[in-house]
Amino acid sequence: MAEWSNAAASKAVVPLVGTGGSNPSLSATDTAPVRKQPGQYRPIEQSIRMTTDDLLAQLGFCHFCIITNLEEVTEAQALQEPKPSGNPVNYVLGHIVAYRTHVCKILEVKHPWNDAKFSVYDESWPKTDKAKLLSLAKLKADEEQTHAILKAGIENFAIDWDDLWPQRKEGSLQTYGRRVQFFLQHEAYHAGQLGSLRRSLGLPGKI
Repeated sequence: MAEWSNAAASKAVVPLVGTGGSNPSLSATDTAPVRKQPGQYRPIEQSIRMTTDDLLAQLGFCHFCIITNLEEVTEAQALQEPKPSGNPVNYVLGHIVAYRTHVCKILEVKHPWNDAKFSVYDESWPKTDKAKLLSLAKLKADEEQTHAILKAGIENFAIDWDDLWPQRKEGSLQTYGRRVQFFLQHEAYHAGQLGSLRRSLGLPGKI
């Protein structure tokens, strides 16, 4: 196959359907009309399709890491701040559950928390009203519940993941799939924090 010229590459588009491949010489800044119907073209940035299975795999792995890292952590330990400073297990887990509200809004499913519960874990730890913290047992139950809600929401989502997210910033090519993935990556970061926190409590690593 002949090499592509820079001029050709600068104007290239990649079909959404067909081979699904992309040429490594193409620039990440190349653009093309966003398709409205199957068979049209999408920008280069969207040439790799987001799928339901991709998002479910990310969600499932985050859930596994969270529940595994919480094993053997007690209510008292969950409130212990790591040294020299940092957020305790209770706050990190509550923050994960709270921020699932954003994914619920995208998927148009209902999160079980009201604004009052959300606000407790939306503040930074030093500003958090400690009297309003939920118990570790309650947070673990809510994590399980919201995981099931998100899983069903992703499975039943009727919009194409590669369609542009309507609330994106002007000029952004952020899609529904990328928006959900952003929050799952945020969740993965905090799931990893739980692993570090359990070690700071003197518990062995689980993953």
